[in-house]
Amino acid sequence: MSGISYLDTIKKMTENVAGQTELSTRNNSILFVTSYYEGFLDQMYSIIPDLSEREFSVQHSVLMNSYFGDSDFYSQGMRKQGWAADDIVFNCKPLQKKWAKEKGLGDISLMDTLVAQIQKIRPTVLYLHCFSLATPEFISKIRQYTKLIVGQIASPVPENCNPKLLDLIFTSFPHFVPRFRALGIPSYYQPLGFDKRVWETLQQHDIKQDVPLTFVGGISTLHRKGYNLLETISQQVPLNIWGYGAEALPENSNLKRRHHGEVWGLDMFATLKRSKITLNRHIDVAENNANNMRLFEATGCGALLITDEKDNLSDLFETGKEIVTYSSPEEAIEKIRYYNDHPDEASKIAKAGQERTFNDHSYEKRMEQTAEILARHLKYQTEPLVSPMQNISTGHTVIERDSVTTELTEAWKSPSIPSRQRDLTRIQLHEMYHKNAIAQPYQVMSSALDDILKNGDSLLEIGCSTGYYSEVIEYLTGKRYRYTGVDYSPHLVDMARNYYPACTFIEADGANLPIENASYDVVISSCILLHVPNYREHIAETVRTANRWVVVHRTPICRKQRTFHMKKEAYGIETVELCFNERELMTLFTAHDLKLHRTIEYYANEAADQYEVTWVFEKINREPMVKNVQATVSFPTAKNGVYVNMGCGDHYHPDWINLDVNPIPPHVKQWDVQKGIPMDSGSADVMYHSNMLEHLPRHKAIEFIHECYRVLKPGGIIRIAIPDLEQLARNYLKNLDDAAAGKPGAADRYEWSLIELLDQMTRNFSGGEMYRHWITKPMPAHDYVVERVGNVAAQVNHYRGVDTLPPHPNPTTAQIAEFRDHGEIHQWMYDRYSIRKLLEDTGFVNCRSCRCDESAIPGLNEFYLDINEDGSIRKPDSIFIEARKK
Repeated sequence: MSGISYLDTIKKMTENVAGQTELSTRNNSILFVTSYYEGFLDQMYSIIPDLSEREFSVQHSVLMNSYFGDSDFYSQGMRKQGWAADDIVFNCKPLQKKWAKEKGLGDISLMDTLVAQIQKIRPTVLYLHCFSLATPEFISKIRQYTKLIVGQIASPVPENCNPKLLDLIFTSFPHFVPRFRALGIPSYYQPLGFDKRVWETLQQHDIKQDVPLTFVGGISTLHRKGYNLLETISQQVPLNIWGYGAEALPENSNLKRRHHGEVWGLDMFATLKRSKITLNRHIDVAENNANNMRLFEATGCGALLITDEKDNLSDLFETGKEIVTYSSPEEAIEKIRYYNDHPDEASKIAKAGQERTFNDHSYEKRMEQTAEILARHLKYQTEPLVSPMQNISTGHTVIERDSVTTELTEAWKSPSIPSRQRDLTRIQLHEMYHKNAIAQPYQVMSSALDDILKNGDSLLEIGCSTGYYSEVIEYLTGKRYRYTGVDYSPHLVDMARNYYPACTFIEADGANLPIENASYDVVISSCILLHVPNYREHIAETVRTANRWVVVHRTPICRKQRTFHMKKEAYGIETVELCFNERELMTLFTAHDLKLHRTIEYYANEAADQYEVTWVFEKINREPMVKNVQATVSFPTAKNGVYVNMGCGDHYHPDWINLDVNPIPPHVKQWDVQKGIPMDSGSADVMYHSNMLEHLPRHKAIEFIHECYRVLKPGGIIRIAIPDLEQLARNYLKNLDDAAAGKPGAADRYEWSLIELLDQMTRNFSGGEMYRHWITKPMPAHDYVVERVGNVAAQVNHYRGVDTLPPHPNPTTAQIAEFRDHGEIHQWMYDRYSIRKLLEDTGFVNCRSCRCDESAIPGLNEFYLDINEDGSIRKPDSIFIEARKK
């Protein structure tokens, strides 16, 4: 191994682990049972001849720290999720015999030793990496000592095992999931991963990337197709091979001549780090899916991965940018030669692949999902199944719109509904997991999301009830996504938070969401429109918060009648229900720039003119309104009305009425807005101010917003850009946590967050700590600061930066008082809630947050007030909000 003495590394492990404790016996634990290749174990115990005589804890730690297979990657990830977690290498004879001897059990079999370990530890979850252990004999012996038995598989199912004996299965084969579910076994697709500790260990050694092309892996009867592939490739390009199986190769095999022997654990990872390009191929049982560990081991170690084309690869990596694929030996040879001749391109792809693996494919992230799933199934084990109400939705009676009362629209807030509804969904979830019987609404939802929801997407469900779709969607689509649920019932939201603590739930009215524009990739209106007479407002908010897709789930429609209202009982509570005229409802959605992507009609009664549908819409025109604006574009006049820019400073347009306490003639008029606005009532079409309101005392700000309302015409628009207190606070807390955890660069980001949050409210001299930070060369957290406040910080640093800061000013009390009265400091701060409340309390309507380049003001972007001429945001730390005068 280049740069590493493997023997020294392993021996050093034995010196550092003598004080480690034995396997944990705490509650809420998970025990991983695995087996190691005999060849690796023989090598390990020959490298350290006295290892078999050392204590169990020493042997165990040496094996874990050797980084063989998945080592302790799973258990370490679970510990980070708050679980007690341990590993057993059950086929390691010296290790297991030592444990039995230390426990006074004598010379017992490996299987009996494993049973004794499980009996002693009594883990909450027993996780079998060795699927072959799922036999009636073994499971019957250990069932009483654990609550949940989980199996993992990434190979052919052993003939002697019975998967039905397992409570849960994880597999990296997507095609195995439906096969196990068909047997009534809850099963999850979960890719393998990479532990960054491996890379950090390798980085401590001088390992050169000195091998142009490698293949690291086994050659066996399980890889028949792969053998022919490798043989063909090795005849055309200089392929260096490491792994097991060389002894089975024919003497005239080109592979045998290029074979360098077996490599295991850290030695294998070092070989991958030495590789400029490494070739991968999958086991035959993988069929059309990519799953093996080499995908993540190779990219994690910084090699360019060239792997066989598979159907699901795009879910894991971006082909051509993070990895390279081939579909034939000839294509593989062609690409190997190309990237050998273009090392810069190869290095760029390899680096991107490594970043993707570090960010998305860590075992820490995998175990975050595992912990959620296991906690859920453990909860369901102890939760009794209760027969649901027999008549859930009954007594439909048509009523007039004027007969809809507050009691009917508020009915879903009843405290009795959550438990009654959960009784039903609990039965449905049980049947989904254990009978593979999928309730129709779940099938429809899964079908609607099938081709639009991607791994890593953000999803908002409006009308989330108790949050059960968060687990249904994950289970049926196999996607790992970020879920947020909204419901107006505090009782439903409380139950949702109890069942799904890893998800975000918001108590809010769907017609008035406290959510920024285009915040979610997918927004689901979940069986809610039929219960809200103000469905137009709900539709507007649903579309506003969506970035790409809108799903309108479970909607009753008619085609020959007009939209009508009904009264009914839901879970024993009287409420309202609507049936929509299809054309009317479709027109409302398409008027919001939505394009129909798919219709799922799951109920139809043509004679009664009754249908139920789920619609999937794509949001169009979602790109920023201004992109790559050229400086040569001429300014239009404000011909659409009277536009007023208050507190404009040096950022104004001559076609506007521009007011500032310190004017720049001739286009800016001198005026202190604390004295009111020198204009007639109802005379302006637009009132705009950017980063001004925070400089007014709170009571003065209230008076000023009332003045804006007075001056605006009916229907006129107010637009405010203001520092976002919420984002400042969130950034501060994140950087505080990162700094406390010792993350690289976090201390500098934390320092800037503190300055950004407090300085303009507390400073006693011009520029304050913020200016001193900007002029420091080099500027700490430079890129982060520019991202937060814009290029002004970089410009100040470039033109005025100093290597040594001047002494702090020491102003007198009188100087401080004069300075703080000058207008530079912030006298109040606002977030999306407080600024919206201020506007609504004044009488404004249709308040909404928007992007810097998004506005209801005609032609606003062409005045370059909130954007720069290249289309970038001028004040990145701001929130933008608009409202109308009634």
